[in-house]
Amino acid sequence: MEDLIVQVGEMSKGNAYESQRLFDFREDIRPIIGNRQVIGTYGQLSFASEESAADALQFFTQFMTKLKSEQYAILHSGSLLGIGGIAHKEAKKNNLLTLGIIPHSTQHITDLSEFSKVIVEGDDWGDASYLFGGLPDEIIFAGGGYWSYLEYQKAREFDKEIKFLNFKGARYAKEFDDVTRKETMGTF
Repeated sequence: MEDLIVQVGEMSKGNAYESQRLFDFREDIRPIIGNRQVIGTYGQLSFASEESAADALQFFTQFMTKLKSEQYAILHSGSLLGIGGIAHKEAKKNNLLTLGIIPHSTQHITDLSEFSKVIVEGDDWGDASYLFGGLPDEIIFAGGGYWSYLEYQKAREFDKEIKFLNFKGARYAKEFDDVTRKETMGTF
């Protein structure tokens, strides 16, 4: 299992630290992903209803089938709950590489074999927000709480392409502003 872990890092220590860590992690995953574009898929951990879950699944099923496995890899948290679980399942169905980011506190309960590679960073969720924001080439948010908001802020700092999905029952934390909610890639 240890060979599935790319690198174990420490908590975020500011922009210089984050920039160096991003460079290091990119170098570590390059042999795995090659020249693939990395798409971050982040969002809510649960759904308000079965209809909400079905709408999210419909989007990710359609989206992932359009991606070519030799061109794209999918990044999300190591939690296979909610949006992360849906994106992960659909990525694997379409033979896409899957990258997970988890904190030290969940390493013992995460099935590392589910991923092409896992990055362990920080003591708890939120400590690796700079990786969620900085590693992918583009990001899709599908709902999301406070941790997703932190990832969104980091993605903005790194000037990443960010898209938002508003499926039925999508929930965004109050920290996401009105402009964020209007910049959507789709509504079901």
